[in-house]
Amino acid sequence: MRMFFFGTPQFAATILTRLLVAGMTPELVVTQPDRPAGRNRQLTPPPVKEVALAHNLPVLQPEKITRQVREELAARKPDVFVVAAYGKILRPAMLVVPPHGCINAHASLLPHYRGAAPVNWMLVNGETQTGVTIIKMDAGIDTGPVLAERAVPIAADDNAGTLLVKLADLAGDLLIETLPRYLAGDIQPQPQPAEGSYAPILRKEDGLLDWTQSASAIVNRVRGMTPWPGAYTFWQGKTIKILQAEAAAGHGAPGEVLQAKKDLLVAAGEGAVALRQLQMQGKKEMPAAAFLNGVPLAVGDIFGPKP
Repeated sequence: MRMFFFGTPQFAATILTRLLVAGMTPELVVTQPDRPAGRNRQLTPPPVKEVALAHNLPVLQPEKITRQVREELAARKPDVFVVAAYGKILRPAMLVVPPHGCINAHASLLPHYRGAAPVNWMLVNGETQTGVTIIKMDAGIDTGPVLAERAVPIAADDNAGTLLVKLADLAGDLLIETLPRYLAGDIQPQPQPAEGSYAPILRKEDGLLDWTQSASAIVNRVRGMTPWPGAYTFWQGKTIKILQAEAAAGHGAPGEVLQAKKDLLVAAGEGAVALRQLQMQGKKEMPAAAFLNGVPLAVGDIFGPKP
């Protein structure tokens, strides 16, 4: 099996690692170019590249999948492409390069939450179950026929970061089981329903909390936006990032601080939200009690959109 692996972030790096441990070694790893990261904007390789280099695998990092890149890949005569969170759309001309097509590991139970950010939006929407789906890619966005899927519950304390870790492990295991059977002709891809839901790419503004929503909706947005882009609100013109929160009893004007000693309680449109882990603009994240020791919040203060 001449398998090429396409992927970029940690989710894909975890899957690649599990494939390698299982002895399913790609002959080529394709990932996105190194990008500036951190405060110093230092050029940083994507996690998939780090795994590939650690295992002495050849790496290709095209800025775009051009005709020249496609021809270069075709010349290496791959049998199959395995794709996991690559971050670029593979056009129809690329999908037919390997004779067995392109196999994608997607972090949702398709046809629900197609698109770039399934884990984030399922948490925002308060889902209690998710999973991974292995599909044979077609020209649509996550619309290809299904080879396998596996469901798992979403824990009440999961955020996007912790849930992605679980789903990456699950996707790796499912690929290890599915790919050999598919290549042997033992799996017949099953068409997806045309109907489904879509999980669009995240924007920074998706993390802004709307205190007129219910407490549960606010907590779910915090979970879905952690660690990135981060849930946040404003107080006296300063940004406060919320990293952990719980629904609680309480009543007041939306965004009103109801308690600001040891615990930080803020009124929502329905109920209240206990803010457990916060980060003031320019400071380190910390528990609510420590946060309140350094920030002069008072009962009656209002959190809300930036003035």
